[in-house]
Amino acid sequence: MTAYAPSAPSKIGRTQPMASLRPAALQPHERPEIDIVAIGNVTLSLYISGLFQNLGWTTASAATCAAGEALLRPGGTAVVICEETLPDGTWLDIAGLLETVPDPPALIVVGDIRALEHEVTAQGGFDVLASPLRESEVMWSVASAWHAWMQRGEEGGASCDGI
Repeated sequence: MTAYAPSAPSKIGRTQPMASLRPAALQPHERPEIDIVAIGNVTLSLYISGLFQNLGWTTASAATCAAGEALLRPGGTAVVICEETLPDGTWLDIAGLLETVPDPPALIVVGDIRALEHEVTAQGGFDVLASPLRESEVMWSVASAWHAWMQRGEEGGASCDGI
């Protein structure tokens, strides 16, 4: 089972004060209906909601690709964070789904960074996070993806690649 407990802060230096991560008042893009959708096991969902709901972000979760599709199909989501492997597919199935969603969210994949980094970028993903997740890295990645999604809306739909 993958561990999602917070560990020591990253030495990469990608952290920002918590207040700066809170979604600000929005202009061209309306505030998304759902800021973050976590797709994967219940531990990932609880970890993501625990980190972000206290900051005023809206989160939703799904355990499978099919359940994720039901949440994502209408649009209105800024960031999707999903595990590399899901019970009924993989992150590639989610990436393919996002190509069909209006105003697709930024995609973050949790998995093996070395194996996935180039492939996730090639598929239009934003970032890859390694397990065990580090709170500072998750916060930075999700906040950056959210802001890239917002900026893309302001610029008329350009890609929100991040890696």
